[in-house]
Amino acid sequence: MNDVRLVHSGFDTLYVAVQGALGNKALEILRQAKESAKLAKESQSVTFGPGAYSASVPEDGQRGGYAYRLEKGPGDIMWAIGSNADPRNWNLFANIGSDCLLAHGLEGAIEKFWQDLEAMGALVLDCSINRADFAMDFRIEGFKLDQARVLAHSRATVRGHVKEEDNEIELGFVSRGRR
Repeated sequence: MNDVRLVHSGFDTLYVAVQGALGNKALEILRQAKESAKLAKESQSVTFGPGAYSASVPEDGQRGGYAYRLEKGPGDIMWAIGSNADPRNWNLFANIGSDCLLAHGLEGAIEKFWQDLEAMGALVLDCSINRADFAMDFRIEGFKLDQARVLAHSRATVRGHVKEEDNEIELGFVSRGRR
């Protein structure tokens, strides 16, 4: 296993908390859309803010006190919004996922973050990176997965998944999860 090559490295996900708020009019639009989503049991489309920000509002919010979620789809930022109009609170939360980073690059995703906030009409006092996931992908000639060498929390299960190729069975990947 001497031939190790770095294929890609970069941020995989960024979670950004925003101290600030949307105005009462925008929050009312989100409240009505969430109520409609609950009744219809499907996401509802909304457009609001000075930049006519458009997204879908599902029937649920997000853990951490966020009443609403705004989703546009793959390659975009998923927003969680609190129902509070007090900008001193951390009412907005951005999930800049790997698909967004892949589509726009790190600089483009950050620019999109600010464009979204402006389009929504958010009053922003501060931002804080809540979490940043960084990934490195390697190509290693001759590498074979060994389930016995996978580290996981004692409460997690580790399970091997086999694949068959050219009449040979080998461990394809190892997953870990809760018991």
